Amino acid sequence: GAEVKQEVLQKYVPPHLRAQIEGAQSVDAKLQAAVRNRLNKVSEGNIASITAEMENLYASNPRSSIDHQLAEMVLELSGEGAGRIIGQFAALYAALVAALHGSVGPAVGARFLERVVRELDELVKQDEPGPRGINLSLIFAHMYIFKVVACSLLYDFVRLLTERFSDGSLDMMLALLRASGPTLRSDDPSSLRDIIQLVRTRATREGDSDSLSARGRVVLDFIYDLQNNRIKKGTGLDRDS
Repeated sequence: GAEVKQEVLQKYVPPHLRAQIEGAQSVDAKLQAAVRNRLNKVSEGNIASITAEMENLYASNPRSSIDHQLAEMVLELSGEGAGRIIGQFAALYAALVAALHGSVGPAVGARFLERVVRELDELVKQDEPGPRGINLSLIFAHMYIFKVVACSLLYDFVRLLTERFSDGSLDMMLALLRASGPTLRSDDPSSLRDIIQLVRTRATREGDSDSLSARGRVVLDFIYDLQNNRIKKGTGLDRDS
């Protein structure tokens, strides 16, 4: 436990190095608290000022440290419950990352995306996405909407989810396509057609519609509506099915 680690630290680490380690841990804790405070406060009305505050943190601390804390805090918040991020907060966090991606530098978006993708990959393998999987799928979708994620990455994620085609992966796919589908339709219709064909082909392999799971039928119905332009932008902020 923590007491054992502390004992080992005190026994084997020279005093001058121990002070350096403890000092670094103190700095990390302060940065973590500063980033979490801003994520907890962010809203549609103050996102510009929160972005400015985050820019100040980047200006006065190592960028990689802030990148790390930003990604880890969003991941932590995304697992705290379905009501915490779903919908509006997913868009806000993605918008904040996109703003910093533009003002501080592209490394912000790249490091954040790398961490989110790594977590999503693990959640897909576990096939129990829970609130975190849904929330991170929404954040990923909004990062596409805000031009941080390329369409090719979105397609790769859908393909990964389609290969699994379990209820857990279908929940993530539904969240992803509800948020990004209308934008994808207007910005890159050929890629949307490829995604729709990918999902339809995989659904066909499952058999006829009667043998599909309830979640599989929901996803299939949704992509038909998306294909026929019966989905309004903003649908991704709701989860009513």
